[in-house]
Amino acid sequence: HAPMGTYVVRLTAGDQTQTQDFEIRKDPRISATQEDLQAQFDILIAMRDKISETHDAINRIIRVKKQVDEWVGRAGSDAAKEAVSKAAEELKGKLSAVEDELIQYKTIEGLDRISQPARLNAKIREISMVPSTADYAPTKGTQDVFADLSVRLDVQFHALQDVIDND
Repeated sequence: HAPMGTYVVRLTAGDQTQTQDFEIRKDPRISATQEDLQAQFDILIAMRDKISETHDAINRIIRVKKQVDEWVGRAGSDAAKEAVSKAAEELKGKLSAVEDELIQYKTIEGLDRISQPARLNAKIREISMVPSTADYAPTKGTQDVFADLSVRLDVQFHALQDVIDND
């Protein structure tokens, strides 16, 4: 859903590049204004960015957990391995607490989706479908739910950064 306007597409193949101007026009059958469509585009971009930030946080947790496991594997003596393992489990527990708010792994592994509650990544993806289905300004409900989910996600992003910075 790009806003109305003139755009340029560029195609490069090898050392040859071609460009072509094109225009996106409003469907004359819809009553939405340019402002409505711009508001729709703006919220969709904000949602896309929040979804990307969520997935980046999930991937970061996975990478840090893997690093922690590698540190445990490198510990030499039994005493060192025990101390590192204990610290690793505490750190992974904190990371898992954030991860559990962000993503529901049980549904990914094929268990039923009814008894496993959706996590924030699924909720933010689902709400993004609402403004993308028609040509109108985002509803107040969509804006309110997105704002709520954004705040809840930001809490988890800050919690993750705190674990990484302090643990």
